[in-house]
Parts: sequence; C-alpha cells; structure tokens
Amino acid sequence: EPAGWAFAVDDGLVRAVSRIDAWDPALAGNRWGFRGHRGHEMEQRYVQRDVSDYLPADSHSPLHCVNC
Repeated sequence: EPAGWAFAVDDGLVRAVSRIDAWDPALAGNRWGFRGHRGHEMEQRYVQRDVSDYLPADSHSPLHCVNC
C-alpha cells in the first residue's frame, strides 16, 4: 500500500505535513511525485517535532519511508 502522508523535514524537525492523494510519475527520469493537500490536524501534532531518530544519519536521499 502506498504511503498516505508526507512529512517535510529539515534538520530533523518536521516543518509541514501533507496528505497524499495520488502518486504520479515524473515527466523525466525514474522519479515520482505526489498530489495532495496540507494536513492541518497532523501538522498540529507533528510540526516542530524531532524525527531525526527515524532518518539515517549518512543518507543523502531526499526521500525516506518509515513504517512502509
């Protein structure tokens, strides 16, 4: 099952949360993007929370799946 939420994270802190409505292939390359909307209730719960323990310290990837 595809991921249902996207968390924008900077320096280990959640900055925004979006509900994913659909995944779409990018126009070029082997990438995907999502269509969705801000999850204001989820943002109230998670924005400014430290999630660095869930992210690999040495990864340079912009995407990490947690509990997927």
